[in-house]
Amino acid sequence: MRSYRAATTTDDSAEGVEEFTRYASAASIGSRMSEGSIVVMALFGAVAIGVVEVRSPGHIGLLFICPDHQGRGVGRSLCETAFEAAAQMLPRPRKVTVKSAPGAVGFYEKLGFLVAGATTEFNGIRFVAMEREVGLQPRFAADRPAPAAEHDKVGQTNR
Repeated sequence: MRSYRAATTTDDSAEGVEEFTRYASAASIGSRMSEGSIVVMALFGAVAIGVVEVRSPGHIGLLFICPDHQGRGVGRSLCETAFEAAAQMLPRPRKVTVKSAPGAVGFYEKLGFLVAGATTEFNGIRFVAMEREVGLQPRFAADRPAPAAEHDKVGQTNR
C-alpha cells in the first residue's frame, strides 16, 4: 500500500483509493488465487519488497514495488516471471495486458508494452490500457535486471 499511496493517490479520487484498497486486500487476492490467479513476490531476506499478480488470460492485475527498492530491477524481474506465467496459462494468451497507473506507463514501455487506449477512469481509479505480445523481448537492451544481490529471490506462490 505504501508504494500505491506514493505513486497514485495524487491522481485517484477517494473512491479510487477505497476501490484499490479493497482490490489489494489479502482476502481479495486470496479469492482471485483460488480462481487461478498467480501471485509472485520478490523478497529481500525475509521481507516482501514487491508483488505481481497475473490473472487469466495474461492480465497483470497488480504490480507494486516498495519505494526503497524501485529502480533496481525488482519490477523487471517480477514482470519477466509474470510473462513466463502468462505463457503457461491455458488457453495461452497472445498478449499480456495491464491497466497501468499513468505514472508507470514509461516503465511498461521499457518492457515492450504499447499503449492500447486513452487514459480512463473506472471506480475512481485512473489507468492507461497497455498490451505486450507474449514472448516479446524488451525494446531497450540497456534495461537489464539488477544484479542478484539487489533482491534475494523472486518466487511464485502456489495456486
